[in-house]
Amino acid sequence: MILRKDVILKNLIKPYIFYNLIYRKTSITETYEDQAIKSDVGIYTSMEHHLGIGSKINLSKSLYISCDLGFGPYLGSIKKPANPNQYTGEIVGTNGFGMIVGVGIGYYIF
Repeated sequence: MILRKDVILKNLIKPYIFYNLIYRKTSITETYEDQAIKSDVGIYTSMEHHLGIGSKINLSKSLYISCDLGFGPYLGSIKKPANPNQYTGEIVGTNGFGMIVGVGIGYYIF
């Protein structure tokens, strides 16, 4: 009987490690006071790398919850964008470290 409980618990929570690469290219716009004119200010790019741990918690045979927690460097800052380059319109921010937290729900289809 104890063996069965261990097997059930082992299949209930499955830990894992992950690497996440995020590349973002965002067009930043500025809306003027009368809300009628929208103007593109520039393009902002960033690249983020995260290493982390996570767990998949099975709620039933086909339904699960996924939880992730990671930390890593980013190149180009989403938090502190600088002014756009006057020739290219591209924004280059500062570099640093960032954290990623993810929670999701999934359904096995096969």
